[in-house]
Parts: sequence; C-alpha cells; structure tokens
Amino acid sequence: MVKKNLTLTMVGLILTIVSINEIKAQHTADFAILSKYRKLSIFIGPKVYSKAKTYVTYGDYRFTNKLFPGLDFGFEYDFHPEKKWSITTGLIITKEPIYNITFHIFKKDLYPQFTQDWIDKAKSYSIYSFSVPILYQYKFQTSNKSFITLSSGFKLMYYPTGTAYFGFEISNEDQTETREIFGLKLKTQDYSIYESFILNPGFIFVKNKILFKPSIMLVLNFQNIIEGEYQFGNLLSSPPARGKYELSGNYLALQLAVNFKVPKRKWMKVNMHLNKDEEPVNLNK
Repeated sequence: MVKKNLTLTMVGLILTIVSINEIKAQHTADFAILSKYRKLSIFIGPKVYSKAKTYVTYGDYRFTNKLFPGLDFGFEYDFHPEKKWSITTGLIITKEPIYNITFHIFKKDLYPQFTQDWIDKAKSYSIYSFSVPILYQYKFQTSNKSFITLSSGFKLMYYPTGTAYFGFEISNEDQTETREIFGLKLKTQDYSIYESFILNPGFIFVKNKILFKPSIMLVLNFQNIIEGEYQFGNLLSSPPARGKYELSGNYLALQLAVNFKVPKRKWMKVNMHLNKDEEPVNLNK
C-alpha cells in the first residue's frame, strides 16, 4: 500500500510539472545560445554508495561495512534547454552493489594450525540496473558562456529480484573437517521497480562545439535495495552471533555530460548532365 501511494504521488507530481513546463514553453527563449546545441547529452561519471547497515540480534561478533565505489553512464534529454525552467529525463545504467565488508575472526576460534587472527575482506556487485529520472530544472546565467543549474525530481529503477550468499569456511590441518564460521544471506525486495528522490545541482559551460555539463547527483531511495541477515557460528570458543543487514542503495555521483552543437545546414548543390557533349547546368544559380 505504501509503495502504491508513493507511485501515485510521483505520477501526480510528474503530470503537474509537465503541465507547468508546457505553459512556460510557449514563451520565447531565455537563453538563445543553448538552443544551438542538441537536446540529447551523454554522460559518465564515478559515484560512491553509502555503507550498508547492520543491526545486532545477539552475540559479540560483527563485521565492518565499507563504502562502494561505482560508475554511472547513460544519456539525458532536456526538453527545453533554452528555457529557465525545463524538464529533463534520460536513462542511467549502473552496476548495483551487494556487499563490501571486512571481517575479523579471533585466533581462539580457529583451528590450532592458525597462528594469528584471521582478517579478510569481501566485495560483490550485482547485475546492471536501468533508471529513468524525471527532473525539473532551473537555469540561471552567470556569464556569457556559463550557467548554474538546479534540478530535483524522482527516478524509477528497474532492478530484477534475486538472492546472494557469501560464506567463509576453514579446514583443519589434514583437511578432514571443514566448518563455515561466517555467512551472509541476502536478497532484493520482492518487486523490480524502485523509487528514488534526486537532487542534482550542476554547471553548463559553453564551448565552441560542445556544452560541458558537470554536476553532482544525490540519490535517496525510498526503500532498501538489499536486505538479509548474517551469522557467525561453529566457533571454537566464542558463542554464535547473528544480525540483520540492510543496504539502502543511496549514492552520491559526479556526472560529466556533453551536448554536441547542431551543425549548420548547407544548401544542396545539384548538377544536371544532359549528355557527354553538353556543359552541366547548375540549378543553384
């Protein structure tokens, strides 16, 4: 019910924004220089996901969550680049994270052949997701060839359902016994469409043949993208430990986009040849 209400709210906001933008689009261009460039831009840029969170159910053992590096790429379409107010949309393609952890097992809980504590790390990413943002953008000019943009809105992400598991095992010295002492069992939500809020300030720099548009994008999800539980067990001395794992999927990205200049149209020249002995007739005279 909550997800349905969020979807209806987003649809209502998008329709309202589009209606307002259509009214504004009837006026003359605010920034004629920007109309000389294509409405479609391509972008790529690094990003960093927030750390996952863990919640202890019982026990003293736990692990450390780390930030996830990532990369966004895709395209953006500005419906009215020459206007102060405009709608932008596009497609964002990215590889979603699953876990990035460091864990520490004390020597007392390992087999006798281990002479020190075991410290290890593990990181995993999922498949690619596809997101469609709907942003309302305001531009204001700071010089003849530079602008500041402020964008805000929502995005819908397609991320198929799935599960993931990480397990850490140890064996005794003669390999006759193996124990799993740490496990992390995770899954996505039961649905494939995720909703997010976006805040996206940036700049536009007008160059001879391109628009260079760096920006910072903050994405806050309305729901976690990964949830699950962890467990430490089969330890020689310490009692087992268990807890919950949650990954929001929130991230901060640096996007570097470019729009290419619309080429000037050239009049087509046509020469007509009547036969081999006659001079060609230039129809452009």
